[in-house]
Formats: sequence, C-alpha cells, structure tokens
Amino acid sequence: MNKKIVLTGGACAGKTESLKYIKDYFTIKGYNVYTVSEMATILIPGGITAQKIGGKNFQELVVNMQLELQKTFEKAVKLSNSTNNLIIFDRCPIDAMMFIRKEELDEIVQKLNTSYDEILNSYDGIIHLETVAKRFPELYSYDNEARQEEMNVTIKADNRLIEAYKKHPKRVIVESYKDFNEKIKHVIKGIEQILSLIHI
Repeated sequence: MNKKIVLTGGACAGKTESLKYIKDYFTIKGYNVYTVSEMATILIPGGITAQKIGGKNFQELVVNMQLELQKTFEKAVKLSNSTNNLIIFDRCPIDAMMFIRKEELDEIVQKLNTSYDEILNSYDGIIHLETVAKRFPELYSYDNEARQEEMNVTIKADNRLIEAYKKHPKRVIVESYKDFNEKIKHVIKGIEQILSLIHI
C-alpha cells in the first residue's frame, strides 16, 4: 500500500513540528514513512524571496520544486522493498493559493504539464491544521525564518486553504489546541481515519 497525505494550513499551525510525531507513530505501525519538507523553508533562508523576484514567480519556483520532489519520492518508494509506504507532504502545490489566485496557479501548472484537479486528486488525503492565530493568537510566533505573515494575513490564508481543498473527498480539519500534544493526537487520528476510509 503506497499512500500520500498532505499537511496544510496557515502559518504557525504545527505542520513541520508534527512530522516527527507522525513518522514515529506510523513507523511503529509498520509503515515505511517518508516526509517531504516545505519548499519555502529551503528557498527563503537561502535568499530567494517573493519580495526579490515577485510573488507569482516565487510561487512558480515553489510549485516546480514540489512537483519534482514528489516525483523523486514516488520513484524512491517504487525502488524500495516495502509494500506499505506512507508519504507525508509539508504543503503541496495547491498551497500556492494562499498567495495567488487559482487562475494564476492554473497558468503555472499548465506550463508544468499538469492541472489543479490532477494535483489535488494525486493525494489520498488532506490534513488541514488550523493556525493558532485563529483561536490562540497569544501562541502565534515568528520563530520560523520563512514565516513572515502577520496574524490577520495568516488567518485569511488559512481560510483560503480551506476553500482550496474543499473538493477533496478525504480531508480532515484539525482545530488548534493550547496543548500541542492534543493537536498531534487529532492529526494522527485524522491520518488513521483517512487510511481507513481508503480501505472501505
């Protein structure tokens, strides 16, 4: 069984931090777990920013990297001896809609010989982690170098992502909790729910 799940949501939602917990939990469950990092956390600390090259150009670089890296991980899964693989993505090309219109994303992915629907349907499930900015603004932080959004911008971005992924039939929205361990429990439960839905 080879399955792909995307973690999405506004900034300061706990996506990146949750990866280790997800990997540890599902490895114990017998899965060969792969985790794909968020592209912005590679580009921005490296000096490539939307401010320097323009917002749409930045998103085009991100989307292209995401699609190529996805192909690399899918190839690695095929080359492995495991038949029980789980790939967890920290964002995917659909997340570009936090910053650009769908029409602009459509232009980008068309140049890359794919489409919004094709990308969306390539994943077995979506876990939307709600940003803490919505319920617990006092917990919102800027400790991630790639996080440059103010809270009101983050809340709007979170809402745009809820809209962007609404067509996916296997999406779980995990609300924020003051106790991050509680949120992790719900993230893992959501992934288990998606995996069980797949088997029905």
